[in-house]
Amino acid sequence: MRKFLVACFVLLSVCGVMSQAPPGKHCCMPGKQVEISYGSNVATNGSYYRQLVRGAYDFAGRRYGSISHVTYINGTRISARIIMLADEGLQYYISDGTCIKLGDALVEPKRCIDDEYHEIDFIFLGDGELAARVWEMPINDSKHGMYGNTVLSVTADSCVPIGQSSLLYLGSSPHLVPVSESGGYNNYTKGIADPDFWFTPPPYCPPASAPARRSTDVPQEHLLLLRLAMIGGWEQ
Repeated sequence: MRKFLVACFVLLSVCGVMSQAPPGKHCCMPGKQVEISYGSNVATNGSYYRQLVRGAYDFAGRRYGSISHVTYINGTRISARIIMLADEGLQYYISDGTCIKLGDALVEPKRCIDDEYHEIDFIFLGDGELAARVWEMPINDSKHGMYGNTVLSVTADSCVPIGQSSLLYLGSSPHLVPVSESGGYNNYTKGIADPDFWFTPPPYCPPASAPARRSTDVPQEHLLLLRLAMIGGWEQ
């Protein structure tokens, strides 16, 4: 559990005072195939939970996978596995031995801090030991029903993600659901040790010939996991 204590980092970073450091340049995460862990706390529509995630991201092949372990404030626990095959326009949600194939819930992760972001802070972790830049991006994504803003902190020298904080509305008017989410990244490694594990749907998933279902077939709080589990999953 200690490795997820960095989840509090984002909350500290957005309260910092902008230093006199020169403006940062837009950057990309090193490596087009990476594994990384993520821990976050989420509050939405009266529901509160913590999730711990390990994910693999093949940006070159547009394949992404994650395993999430979620604990709700009432003690309920669920685990969910997500496989996104963006080139095929498909995403698989796997939990409790069931597999749902979705065709309309894709929010593909980003590898880069691009022109949609603007820098809001330059900070240090520890006693000046790690420099980081904090970037903010507004979100107005009617296609996926996401509105608000997200803040992402990355290492200043290498652009490796450190933390994320988002304040959002999900859905469509008049049924918008507020979401507050803050978390931290850790255990970043280049390369993917077992691509078949991360990107191949289990044999009990619907075959390629089966029609994909819509995201309305997944409970809303579970659909939220599809977005939270992916790096930059709030991004347009």
